[in-house]
Amino acid sequence: FPSNVFLVDDSSMPSGKRVELTPVAKPINSHGSSADVNEWMSVDGFSMTPPIVAILGSEVRETELPGIFDDPEMTLRAVSPTLLIEANTGTLVPHFADLDPRATDRLEQAIIVRPIVGLKPETRYIVAMQGLRDETGTVVAAPEGLRRIRDSGVGHDPVLKPLSERYEREIFPVLDEAGVVRDGLQLAWDFTTASRASVTDDILRARALVLEALESSPPTVEILGYQDEDEGQAWRTISG
Repeated sequence: FPSNVFLVDDSSMPSGKRVELTPVAKPINSHGSSADVNEWMSVDGFSMTPPIVAILGSEVRETELPGIFDDPEMTLRAVSPTLLIEANTGTLVPHFADLDPRATDRLEQAIIVRPIVGLKPETRYIVAMQGLRDETGTVVAAPEGLRRIRDSGVGHDPVLKPLSERYEREIFPVLDEAGVVRDGLQLAWDFTTASRASVTDDILRARALVLEALESSPPTVEILGYQDEDEGQAWRTISG
């Protein structure tokens, strides 16, 4: 996650798409109710500053990942264990990755890829993971669905066959162009960021309403005094 699996057509949205989680993917709160924010605030794509999360179903050795203190240039090489690629241009996006420290089951511990630059609006990105090892140094096996898609072994599977066709058309060519060795892939998928209008229209509308209110009823302000600060993060404290 995020993933284009959860994008559906919606002509009312700026990009013509809308994020809609499937029932099994919806987060549930402690009261058993849906915590899916998309139910009350529709967006036409995913965040431009996203945590990108995946689970391989196996223990992963954290030292295999490009960490926050490592040189981000290492994530701009085709052999990086984690890759984030702008699909249309093939540009590799610098990032770091870590493991979810809150996990109680190492087999379900999330790998979190974190871009260190903002992503572009309405842009498709491809995420890939390769060569990750477990604590014994053994290369982690790819999840079975991805393995079959990667190795052209889906046959006539009604779920995997259309996915395989889309991978061959839209994902594997980008990875091939980037120099990624397909046989070593452990996971790969794509997601598309939201339009700028989708993520800013509400706050810009709120700003416009505030400015209208201030113009019709300007506040009366009386400054009582101020104090310059020698320490701390504040430069000056103003009382009014």
